[in-house]
Amino acid sequence: MIDVIIPTLRKSDCWLDCMSSLRYIPFPINVHLIEDSPWAFAINKGFTISGTNDIIIMDDDVILNQNTFNNFDSSIADIIGFTLLFPNYSVQHAGSILKPTQEGFTIEHNYTKLSQSSIMPHVTASVMYVKRKVIDTIG
Repeated sequence: MIDVIIPTLRKSDCWLDCMSSLRYIPFPINVHLIEDSPWAFAINKGFTISGTNDIIIMDDDVILNQNTFNNFDSSIADIIGFTLLFPNYSVQHAGSILKPTQEGFTIEHNYTKLSQSSIMPHVTASVMYVKRKVIDTIG
């Protein structure tokens, strides 16, 4: 069983499409629609009510499709991001690389659609899979 946490404030214009698209998640799920203004508070509330399950965090304007979980392998990492596409299928986000600068770090986004799994040090929180052990470790 996987808990799906969907934070929302006023429900996006496409949240019904978002809910309908959950059918593409290839395993049993519990859905938690958390209505709260601060995104982080909603996510933490979802973590609290999710019990012992792994979690998918998903914004209410994300729409999954039949290809979302192609090549999905939860053994490759503890947090897994997904390629986000605009409605015209161009890449919005496909992970990022952190590059050192004199001031600290800069994020270089990947705008290439990934056809296979790749290790990226940064993923978008718009839709990501998080193993329960990560949540238990950070508290």
